[in-house]
Amino acid sequence: MNCCNCCTLTLNLGCYSSCVTSLDLGAVVGIGDAGTWRLEFDFGRLVIAFESVLSEGDSIIFTLADLNELYTYNGLIRKPDGTILNFTVAGLIYDCLQLTTKIGASDTIIINAII
Repeated sequence: MNCCNCCTLTLNLGCYSSCVTSLDLGAVVGIGDAGTWRLEFDFGRLVIAFESVLSEGDSIIFTLADLNELYTYNGLIRKPDGTILNFTVAGLIYDCLQLTTKIGASDTIIINAII
């Protein structure tokens, strides 16, 4: 994530398999936001990044791979211009997300956010 305590409000997604296959924000790319989107997770002192090249109107979905089991990941989403995405879920505005991996089968995470 490249920042220390940079989150204002973090959405806890709960526990998922370490074989999570995708994270679907449940929103689409708006006008002027086409390009490479990045999902960044902290992993110790490293940042694990997943990128999706998206066009206007595309669903914001990241394909995930190689997440460690039994670990809590804190992350954020960067828009193509490098700014952090703010998204709304149940009336609250979030800028970060968190998920914990467990041992198990594949999961898909769907957030249903408004951006």
